[in-house]
Amino acid sequence: MTKSENNILLFSITLCWAASYIFIKNLPENLSSYAYLALTTGIAAVVMVLIFFKKLRHLRKSTWIKGTFLSVLLSMNLLAEKLGIVRLSSANASFLSALSIILVPVLLLFFHKRPTRNHVAGAIIIMAGLAVSSGLDLSGFYSTGSLYMLGGCICSAVYTIAVDRFAKEEDPLLLCMVQMILSCAVGYMLWFLEDPGTVLNIEYSRQMLSNLFILAFFTKAYAYIILMYSQKYTDAISVTIIASTEPVITLLLAFLLPAAYGGNHSLTVPSAAGAALIAAGAVIAGLSFFPALPNALPRLRKRRRPRTNFTSTMPNVTVISKHKQFMITLCAMLLLGISFKVMVLVEGLTEIRPVNAIPPVAGLLFGPVGAAACGIGNVLADLAGTFSPYSVLGLVGNFMAAYFPYRLWHLFSEEKPNVHSWKNIALYCWINAVTSMLVAWILSFGLYMLGGTWMENIYTYVFWNELGFSYGLGMPLLILLTSDEIGIACCPKPKRKAWIPKRGRQVLCVAYFAVMAIITTAITANHVQPDQNNWFMYLSTASALLLAGLFI
Repeated sequence: MTKSENNILLFSITLCWAASYIFIKNLPENLSSYAYLALTTGIAAVVMVLIFFKKLRHLRKSTWIKGTFLSVLLSMNLLAEKLGIVRLSSANASFLSALSIILVPVLLLFFHKRPTRNHVAGAIIIMAGLAVSSGLDLSGFYSTGSLYMLGGCICSAVYTIAVDRFAKEEDPLLLCMVQMILSCAVGYMLWFLEDPGTVLNIEYSRQMLSNLFILAFFTKAYAYIILMYSQKYTDAISVTIIASTEPVITLLLAFLLPAAYGGNHSLTVPSAAGAALIAAGAVIAGLSFFPALPNALPRLRKRRRPRTNFTSTMPNVTVISKHKQFMITLCAMLLLGISFKVMVLVEGLTEIRPVNAIPPVAGLLFGPVGAAACGIGNVLADLAGTFSPYSVLGLVGNFMAAYFPYRLWHLFSEEKPNVHSWKNIALYCWINAVTSMLVAWILSFGLYMLGGTWMENIYTYVFWNELGFSYGLGMPLLILLTSDEIGIACCPKPKRKAWIPKRGRQVLCVAYFAVMAIITTAITANHVQPDQNNWFMYLSTASALLLAGLFI
């Protein structure tokens, strides 16, 4: 795994944690923090055990001990922050919770690990950005809430340092599973002390269960598995710095999301200035243009540890049969597709869809088999509430969302699908931009031709759903599945001889991208409607002909 891949994984974790407030907002107000901890970690533990149950045979005593230590730290952090937040303003609580960016380098000094000057400068700028964006009130710090928040921040810093060591000594997946199981046990015990009725005293609803599953899957199972794997290849300070960019992502989500899901906020000068400072601090901390700091502490005896490189000389290859490829993709489409049916954007037609991260990855890894599973899985997920004759458009759209990246990758690259280099990252991003336009065109123009009504917001929502989640979650998922630890074997490239030479098809693809970019700009920026502009229909016809040429 390269350093750039590792940073992308860490940013995806920050994205999950920043977006979690949307789903926490939809939980019942009387649901306690202990119930939230027990239910989300419990669901995450069940999901991981069901998927990776064969791994359990390799559990060791040391894994249980280290997992117990991590789960205790997590629980103490939650308890301290819960007690601190109710006693402080949200601005001061947010500022104090981010102090781990200072505490982690300080604590690492005791292990004879000095931060670089870039780390120090970046941390100072990030803290200044947090103070500006949160509207810090110095008079509000003199309370017991500050002590609780500091205690939680110390637990968080110790947790980060401990994971940095443990992830390099144990199997990250097993460590994460043990942590989830024990965190669920701790959360349930605290919940029982608070309310002996526990699960029996909760009024369950479809919306609540969907939000709990989403939070468990993304903020617990996915985020902590990625965190454990990432910290095999990086250091605790880098993890803390990337995590400190969460306010920037939160600000962007608050600006981009619809008002129904906590978005549609206007950008204020302090919030924008604070976000700019945080981003600048993160960039400075990630570079190395300052000279190293002198050693200010006496030399401590340290235990020799093996050096961890960003590449592996013994990559693992996991071969999955075609029927398992189909079933894995189908189940993933069903679980995520049904869970997000409560996040409606257009009633009966579309919703917020993190499930759109699956088709490009399934197509690149599994080829036509993965594409078929994505199309069928979308139709079956529609049976949970949005099934209609228009579901056939969803079948075609999700099939193409997987199959098109598979064809385009092998058209422009001789490598197996991966994002190990910046060239491949750029290719992945470009392919998914083209695919997002294609899927939005299929669904919006399909509805227009079948229903006779043009819905501009369908094109916009589908395009940004496809593009955003293929980047934010799809790319990290591809990195994880093609990493040395998992290394899923990719589907072979198409062998059928094309009538049009490869260079000609590449030219057609670039022309198709240009035409679709004009269409997308016209719809999203200029609000052009096809029934009012003949040239727009001509462009759409041209894009269809170019697309047909790519598949001859």
